Amino acid sequence: MQISATLRGFELSESYQRSKNLAETWAHFRVTLSPLEPQTVDSYPDLAKRLLETYPHLRIHACDNGNYKSFPAELAKTEIAHAFEHIMIELLAQESDALRLDIKGQTAWNFSKDGQGVYRIRIKGFSSEEQARKISQQACIVFQDLSR
Repeated sequence: MQISATLRGFELSESYQRSKNLAETWAHFRVTLSPLEPQTVDSYPDLAKRLLETYPHLRIHACDNGNYKSFPAELAKTEIAHAFEHIMIELLAQESDALRLDIKGQTAWNFSKDGQGVYRIRIKGFSSEEQARKISQQACIVFQDLSR
């Protein structure tokens, strides 16, 4: 199943595949930023601050970023797609029965293979395709509102 939404130059395509083991179900997202659009959170004045104020639990998100930075420290200069991943995780945690530790996410990119500005996000923890669709649409609204 493919779902698309547009967000400040992003094109979000989502595919949700259900496996036999729900704990191993990952929703896959493709986020494309125009090479002419800003690629990092710090390109939008106070966006990191507004995200942390609106979603205070982001302060306790774990982030395996290779630099041993906390997520709030990483958020200040991270890629917009990475922040988008964490917003989807936070929205999912707020509405689901899953423990925050059971929700996992990953943002990756290979610009030489996929093209400049193309990011791949995968998140484990959705209970249904409908939930994955709803959370991704909510995350788009969050970024539309907070990145102005």
